[in-house]
Order: sequence, then structure tokens, then C-alpha cells
Amino acid sequence: MKIWEILLISIGITIDVFAVTVCWGAMLQKVDRVWLAKTSCLVALWESAALLAGQLLAVLPLWHGKSESISRLGRGLSIFLLVGLGLYMFFKAHRAKPLQETRISGYAMKYVFLAALAMSVDAYLAGMGMGLLGALPVYSTLCFFIITILSVIVGIYCGYWIGCEQRKGAYCVGGILLLLSGAEVFLVHVL
Repeated sequence: MKIWEILLISIGITIDVFAVTVCWGAMLQKVDRVWLAKTSCLVALWESAALLAGQLLAVLPLWHGKSESISRLGRGLSIFLLVGLGLYMFFKAHRAKPLQETRISGYAMKYVFLAALAMSVDAYLAGMGMGLLGALPVYSTLCFFIITILSVIVGIYCGYWIGCEQRKGAYCVGGILLLLSGAEVFLVHVL
């Protein structure tokens, strides 16, 4: 995989993180920088670990081999995962309900951990797709880690300043990026 493909998929997946953290930021009375640093590192570490786990599962001999039939299966599964995640983002945008913004002093790290755990399913599936396409785990995980940290920080501050009304749009942007990634994989790796 090329670096721009990894970036496109990473941004598409971390849009989910961005949308969640926008809602967190909209509820905060004040953004505590220490809490923000801990939160962004915790979420990025957990998301990156899920991405790496998905990639490592995909490179097991069961999935990844030299034969053309297994390679075709891997490319087809990658396209299915990327398109499925993109459609899921649109579904999340459609079902997102308005939130009552009530200012609170902060979130417990236990809550942040549970939210990171729930958000990591998308990263795990994307990691499987990236692994099946031959992405190098070190580069893709590092890229994903950095983009996740940025998504958390930007999401918290966007939510704090403008509220959480824009999360539907964020989900749609993530869905578009993942669908474009799936189309690109189809055009480059299948045709």
C-alpha cells in the first residue's frame, strides 16, 4: 500500500473518534490539558493496538499466501471491509440523534477507556483490510497513531468551541473517505 492510501484509510477511520470527541468537548466546562493529553494517548494507543491486531491477523498463513486465489480473496475481503465501514459511517450519521449539551467538569478515564474500546472495532477491521493489502504494520500503525491523537485533540476543541451539531457531517466525510478507499483498492488492485 502507498502512504496516501494508508493516510486516507486512517483519516476515514479516525473520523469516528473525531465525532465522539466532539461530543465530549461540547460537554466540558473547561478543557484540562493534562486530561486531554492522557485521553488522546489512551485512545490513540488502544485504536492503534486494534489496528495492529487486525493487521497481524491478516498476515497469518491462513489468510495471506503466495497463491493468486488467496490474494484475490484478500483483496476482495479488503474491499468488502472498507466499503462496509464506509456504509456503516453513513448509517451512524443517519441515526445520530441530537444531544443535550450539559457542561460537566470532565470524564473519568474509565469512561474514556470504555469508549476507546467501543471505537476500536472499526480500527480492527480496517487493520485486517490493510494487512490483506500488504501494508507495513509499522508505518500504518504509526500513521494511524498520529492521526488518532490529532483527531482527539481537534475533536475536543471543536466540540468545546462550536458544540456537537457537526458530528453527522463528520460521519459522512468518514464514510466518503472509506468508500473512496474501497473504490481505489478495487481499481488499483483488482482491475
